[in-house]
Amino acid sequence: MPKVREMLASGDVDVHATDQHGWNGLHWAASQGHGDILKFLLQQGAAVNTVEPVHLWSPLHVAAIRAHVACAKVLLAHEATRTQEDIYGDRPIDCVVNLKAARRKQMSELFDG
Repeated sequence: MPKVREMLASGDVDVHATDQHGWNGLHWAASQGHGDILKFLLQQGAAVNTVEPVHLWSPLHVAAIRAHVACAKVLLAHEATRTQEDIYGDRPIDCVVNLKAARRKQMSELFDG
């Protein structure tokens, strides 16, 4: 986390920057389960509902696919769109169907609330 703060404070890194796949910091933080970095990036103005260009996944899709409940909570608390569809027509809640039962239940409860 200190490195992320340092990079953004330097002014050399844009909070909206993406990699060659179109993923930004929110996508990567959601993918790796870094809720603290998600919160920080959102506080710095990162767009919670940004989608990457390949699958049209939002950070919430990624958190759901990777079963990172805490990250999904952070994104939903920052008004992530629950109904954003990817290129397959799937919303984030639709991405939890292949998770193990306990994780699927936790994620499903988040989206139902």
